[in-house]
Amino acid sequence: MLLFNIFLILTVICAAKFCASQDYSDEETAKKFLEFLNANKSQEYKTLSNANWNYSTNLNPFTKKILLQETARSEQLDRIFWEELIKYKYETFKDPLVRRQFKKLSILGSAALGDKAQR
Repeated sequence: MLLFNIFLILTVICAAKFCASQDYSDEETAKKFLEFLNANKSQEYKTLSNANWNYSTNLNPFTKKILLQETARSEQLDRIFWEELIKYKYETFKDPLVRRQFKKLSILGSAALGDKAQR
């Protein structure tokens, strides 16, 4: 759990530095944010997939606890990134691929339920 909190804090700090005083209508800044988001989400999904695999291949309370912790952490990060993502004025972007990515990513999914609703 301590490792989870450290990772979460570091991710938030990096996101805050990236997003500090930025122009949310600038398309180039938005592309850089998408690159940042892609790199972080790729690592996050890899970690979550490993936890899911470990639980699926070794059903016991410990691997279940790890899977639940990783899922909660992943959803917290999804919510943090989503809160930053929806600040962008992507409807005015000229690149249709960037607009499409922002439109699809602006739908939060299960992380919108919050911690209590998911348990």
